[in-house]
Amino acid sequence: MVKPRKNKSPPKKVAKKKHARGRSAREAARDADWHAHVLKQSAFIGRRVVKGFVDEASPHGFLKEFGGEVIGYDMNTGWFKVEYEDGDGEEIDEKELEEIILPDHVLLAGLLPESPEEPPPPPPSREA
Repeated sequence: MVKPRKNKSPPKKVAKKKHARGRSAREAARDADWHAHVLKQSAFIGRRVVKGFVDEASPHGFLKEFGGEVIGYDMNTGWFKVEYEDGDGEEIDEKELEEIILPDHVLLAGLLPESPEEPPPPPPSREA
């Protein structure tokens, strides 16, 4: 009768599968998610919006439009921070933001100011 041989060497460690730059699949996925958030943020931050709110002074509850600007993005919640010209603000999701954001061609046509700030002063005049 032959006795089975016991393997006295320690078990081999299974190496994690590494991807580009020596990262694991989980790390690569986390980095890809982070980059997607950064791209989303950079696409909307600084963009102008216009949204209608119910005018409380109106007896019929008409909408009054307020302009604003996207000033921030929360990567944990996926919400954008919008600040309006009257000082109010709100946090909204991407779907609602896409409904109120002004298209680039409106700003380029000069129909609305790009930002609520005052225009720069005129250059100094040249005196001879």
